[in-house]
Amino acid sequence: MTGFDAGEDEAAHTVGRPRPGIDLEIRAHDGGALPRGEPGEVWMRSPAQMTGYWRDPEATARTLVDGWLRTGDAGFIDERGRLSLVGREGEMFIRGGYNVFPAEIEAVVASHPLVADVAVIPRDDPVMGQIGVAVVALRAPATTLSLDDLRSFAARSLAKHKLPEALVVLDEVPRNSMHKVDRRRLVEEVARLERIG
Repeated sequence: MTGFDAGEDEAAHTVGRPRPGIDLEIRAHDGGALPRGEPGEVWMRSPAQMTGYWRDPEATARTLVDGWLRTGDAGFIDERGRLSLVGREGEMFIRGGYNVFPAEIEAVVASHPLVADVAVIPRDDPVMGQIGVAVVALRAPATTLSLDDLRSFAARSLAKHKLPEALVVLDEVPRNSMHKVDRRRLVEEVARLERIG
């Protein structure tokens, strides 16, 4: 958690450092610990963590491993021991051997002055494995945004392998009742538009 004594940078750009009694590691898919700065799944261990899911031993076994809680969040620990979250592990896709987290791209694209809302989804690609598709709703429906313009804007903050390689403009990004992006519906809508068009 962010400490009361944390500087502005820590409070604004990270979720803080583990407090005494809390162990925190970033791990790869195989469960091996990753070095600082490399993103992976956030694992934590604490006397205050849950003991399991109610009447669901399979989910408990997937989530609790040797006393560690697999959070399902993706993040990295910086050189000062601060945790930054980059998305959910299940949303990550792999482009050309690189792990890509949609939330990181969405944060950058959302700051574009023409973009009102955004979601990034993967699409299979015969060369790269998967590529990112930026699905945006524009602030003013009469405006236009090209993929080249979006990539140029995002390139100021993102590595080349994270830049969207396709752009779909919708009237609105579908969301569920909790106001979270409805990724399944979004994938279906983008696939339908691509079949039409």
